[in-house]
Amino acid sequence: MGGSIGFRSVPGSGSEFWFDLSLDNEVSETKAVAETPVAEQVAKNKSKQHLLIVEDNPANQIVAESILQRMGFTVTTVDNGLKAIQKLPSMAVDGIIMDCQMPVMDGFEATRMIRNAAVTGVDPQIPIIALTAYAMVGDRARCLDAGMNEYVSKPIRTNELKKALRQCGLEPDVDAFPS
Repeated sequence: MGGSIGFRSVPGSGSEFWFDLSLDNEVSETKAVAETPVAEQVAKNKSKQHLLIVEDNPANQIVAESILQRMGFTVTTVDNGLKAIQKLPSMAVDGIIMDCQMPVMDGFEATRMIRNAAVTGVDPQIPIIALTAYAMVGDRARCLDAGMNEYVSKPIRTNELKKALRQCGLEPDVDAFPS
C-alpha cells in the first residue's frame, strides 16, 4: 500500500505515534451525486451543517472528512490555523474541528484569535471542537482553556465525536455510525 509508521517516546512525558499513507487523491463526487435521486439530494442538502476542518496531516484530513460527511455534514478543510483565520470571514460555517499541533499557526492560537474577536466577520462564539493527538493528562484542560468548547482525542472514536458535536449544538445524522 505504501507509507510509513513511526513513534517517539520520552520517558515520563509520553509517546507520540504517527502514520503516513499514500492514497489516491482523486475522489469523484459527481458519480455519487448522479446516483442519488434528486428528492433525496435536496432533503440532504437542506439540513446539512457546514464544518471547517483545520488539520495539517493529509491522512487525518481524509479520515475526518469521511467521518463527518457520513454524519451528514458538509466540510471544508484547511491545513493550518492561519489559513482558517484567513478563510473564515468569507465562509458560512456552523462549527470548527480544530487540530492543535500544526505548522504556521497552531490550533490554540487560532482559537484564541477567534474567541478574542480578532477575526473580523467571525462569530467569536462559534463552536470549536479540538480533534487532537494530545491525549495526556492536562491536554483536555489546555484545549478548553484556549477557548475550545469540546475535546476529542485521536484516533477518532465516532461516538465521542458525535457527543462533542451534539454538545456544541451540531447535529450529526442519527443513522450514521449507530451507537
